[in-house]
Amino acid sequence: MTTNPQRRSHDFQRVGVLAALVIGSFLSTTTCHAEDKSDSRPDFTQFKPQDYQRPYGPGAPWNVPLKGIPDHPDSGLWVDRLWRLSTAARPGNFNLGGFESYSYPVYLADDATAFVQVRSRHPDWGNLHGKNVPWNPRWKPAAGSDGQIIILDPATGREWNLWQVRFDGKTLTIGNGSLVDGDYRSKEDGFPSSRGAGIPYLAMLTRPEEIMQGAIRHAFSMPAKNPSSTFFVPPATKTDGDKFGIPDGVPEGMRFGLRVTDDEIEDWIRKLPGELGETTRRSARIIARALRDYGWVITDNSGGAFFQFEHNNTAGEKWEALGLGKVKIADKEYPQDLLDGLLTTQRMYAVVPSDQYPANTLGQHPDLKTGPNADLGGILLMPANNEWNRDVSKDPVDPRSDAIIASIGAEKGLHEDFGVVWHGAPEGIPYYVVSGGQPKLPVIFNEGKAESDAGPYPIPPDAWIEGGPQSDGDRHVLVLDKDNWKLYEIYRAFPADGGKSWHAYSGSVFNLKAPTPRPAGWTSADAAGLPILPGLARYDEICGTKKLTHALRFTVKKSRRAYVPPATHFASPHKDENLPPMGMRLRLKANFDTSQYTGAARVILEGLKTHGMILADNGGDWFISGAPDDRWVHEELTPIRNAKGKDFEVVKMGPIKTQ
Repeated sequence: MTTNPQRRSHDFQRVGVLAALVIGSFLSTTTCHAEDKSDSRPDFTQFKPQDYQRPYGPGAPWNVPLKGIPDHPDSGLWVDRLWRLSTAARPGNFNLGGFESYSYPVYLADDATAFVQVRSRHPDWGNLHGKNVPWNPRWKPAAGSDGQIIILDPATGREWNLWQVRFDGKTLTIGNGSLVDGDYRSKEDGFPSSRGAGIPYLAMLTRPEEIMQGAIRHAFSMPAKNPSSTFFVPPATKTDGDKFGIPDGVPEGMRFGLRVTDDEIEDWIRKLPGELGETTRRSARIIARALRDYGWVITDNSGGAFFQFEHNNTAGEKWEALGLGKVKIADKEYPQDLLDGLLTTQRMYAVVPSDQYPANTLGQHPDLKTGPNADLGGILLMPANNEWNRDVSKDPVDPRSDAIIASIGAEKGLHEDFGVVWHGAPEGIPYYVVSGGQPKLPVIFNEGKAESDAGPYPIPPDAWIEGGPQSDGDRHVLVLDKDNWKLYEIYRAFPADGGKSWHAYSGSVFNLKAPTPRPAGWTSADAAGLPILPGLARYDEICGTKKLTHALRFTVKKSRRAYVPPATHFASPHKDENLPPMGMRLRLKANFDTSQYTGAARVILEGLKTHGMILADNGGDWFISGAPDDRWVHEELTPIRNAKGKDFEVVKMGPIKTQ
């Protein structure tokens, strides 16, 4: 499959600065720096909630939505025991907690002033005795006997869990502590040296930035009274119930959910005291929906049952801004008693242990909206360890780098192949998010049938086509099934019979939960045999989370008759070894100064330093692909054109396939 080399190779032209153009909602001038006023959410700009990304991989059991997970066969028994035996003061007393006591303040390694040596009172507990950890004398552990701290290094994915912390100005003394095995940004399992259930502290900790963003996308952590003294269940990797529990207690690792409708949530919110303002009610609504969609896991022993929120030492001001500061109303204390009336034995249920989760539940995202170019909230579409998401900033340079760069054009500039509108159609490659119930339609493949995944595909009749319905270009159609986490893509797509079926050159289906390469020599909806959507620049990440943590898709006019992994297909008759093969990866050189750039341009350029871009199709030289969005601002994207071909280098390639 080849694309017209001249496609969009000239500068983009805008007619009347879009003033006369109305395509769906494409009439916004929001910039990366402006607050989205499309809803009534308060202004949390000062807290930079866009910098937060959900930790751990999509397959981590606590990050998997409850939808599709079977009820535990003894669900009623475990709900009854949780209600009667696990709470303090009275049965069913489930609190929001940890703000002032048993929880975790979260500190960043970047704010440390030195590395200090750790002395553990139990040297055989954990792995930190005698080791050095990043530290700042101003850091304070949580109050109480547990005195815990989390230290995170976002640059490397390291997570330190410290318990019973004391600092005398020189030595850091702890009761127990660990550098958690693996990378907290992608890790998907427990760690026995961590808290009671053997799950890292950060897992399931509710943080204010999540609520500021508008959704909590993981199960809650619930320390509880009287855990089982005899056993635990996955995702727990151990239990401290043998020391603090009772034979009839709920096992650590047990997961519960809440069957409640949106209407029931709104009815509960209406019954909250009038003294609680709209900001508190917004937070309550987000918490309630997360209890429904993700539930909670018993993670530790405690004096009562409560949902664990980040400690006030590091989050107090943010909780206040969210309307979750401490306040007394009549005989209740908020936010501690916020959930009274929502959790009932009739609504609560237990699910099977995580080692019994059906494979098709992994990767669901029930809180995503459906529709054309629906906001994806900055999430990675494939597992963190997928090649698209790999940090290549330290990879060696390929020996042919200079020659390949010269063949593309060392003095040519990078170019954004996306924006708001181009020639009367959304500019870029659009996508459509659907639910798992979207009806599937027949797709008739033409020339690429032998290398296509057979239909039907869940394509809406009004699916957006790249370039618009009259386009004579690639006419890609991309559809993301948010419930089954599958991606359907077709090339040269034409609706037939009023949208009741489709004709296309080729098509492919990708299981984003566990993606596998196409067969060797096979194309996809893209020339290189790769998925398209995971490589697009999207507004929700560039201007939402303000982080680019995956490679971008890019094109060149003239490629080589060859491919390298992760590609599986070439699209060229040219055998010149100095031409770029499909699948080749480039990165922006480390010495390219990005400090002079701001907004979207800076995010893109810094992402190109760490994750680079992958050659996926023939098109304009140095054209990077993205999804159209009415919020893109042309002037914030064009500064990337200052980056020339000579500012890039080819990452060392693997075996080159020419057959």
